[in-house]
Amino acid sequence: QLTQNTLVQGAWALLLSSLSRREDVVFGVVVSGRSAQVAEVESMVGLFINTLPVRATITADAELTIWLKQLQA
Repeated sequence: QLTQNTLVQGAWALLLSSLSRREDVVFGVVVSGRSAQVAEVESMVGLFINTLPVRATITADAELTIWLKQLQA
């Protein structure tokens, strides 16, 4: 099942590809860095995020749902 986040990332990848006229694009996504395994993590204050690169290859003959599932994976 596709998430809303994957749909937004897919739209962003398609827009970047269209504007840059490239089949291969890379953009950053932010993920939570607040791990439940850390003792007393609920009492800690601060910005616990990590930025990760997402690479998307856009081809004209790719089926949209299959491409989005690959992007999500």
